[in-house]
Order: sequence, then C-alpha cells, then structure tokens
Amino acid sequence: MMHVLLPVDGSALSQETVRWVCDMMNPTTTRFSLLTVIPEVLAELPVDAVQVDDALAILNVYENMIDNAGYEVVHADYMIGNPVESICRYADEHQVDQIFMGSHGRSALGRFVFGSVSSGVFKHANRPVFVHRNMEAKTLSSAMG
Repeated sequence: MMHVLLPVDGSALSQETVRWVCDMMNPTTTRFSLLTVIPEVLAELPVDAVQVDDALAILNVYENMIDNAGYEVVHADYMIGNPVESICRYADEHQVDQIFMGSHGRSALGRFVFGSVSSGVFKHANRPVFVHRNMEAKTLSSAMG
C-alpha cells in the first residue's frame, strides 16, 4: 500500500491537486495523509483559535473530497511552524512514500524574494516530491507578458 502525503492549504490549486492525484492513483493501493501548516510568523505571536478552526475546516473539506473519491485518509493533521520544515518533518515522522503538492506558480522575482514552499519541500524532502502546476494560470500569465 502506497502512503501519500498531501499538504493542503484551501486554495483552488490545492483542491485541483487533490483531484488530480485522486484521478491518477488507485484507491485499492493508495492511502493518504493530509497536512495543513499554520505559518508561525513570530514566536511572540501565538496562533489563535480562529487559525486552528480554519485549519481543521480545511482538513475536513479535503478528507470528505478524498473519501468521496473512494480513498482512505489515515491522518488529517495540522502543524504550526515553517511550512517547508513542517512538511518535511511530517513526511519523515509518518514515513510516507511520496509527497504530492501544488505549486502556486509565483513569478521568478516572487520565488527569489519569498521562496516557494513546493520548491523548498522538493529540495529538502527525503522522498519523492511531485509538484502539480496550474497550467491554465501559467498559460494566461505567459499570454499576458
């Protein structure tokens, strides 16, 4: 049985990625863990109950989506911290086989200034990472500039 980690954030691309993975995989041979990360901006600013409630709501939406596609969700968790470090640590702790995640397709300048969670996970994870890109958004931005 393959164990796949799906980091999710509630975005349209994240939902598209989950649908894409469910279309690609086989429910009889694949199980999923869901993870959403609440970024910890400053150690002095604690995460509040609203952020936790939002994270739990996001996980619930994806868990229902995956259940409805006929797959098993073995874990649905949230973590607080740096998204790249949290995703990589979670993958190690839960011994997942692969990570599938969406790329938000930031511009080159945006990736340079802010970094990209997907490219950070791709670089630091100890297992295969598959990044799903929104080709429609890429096509539109290419056509515009």
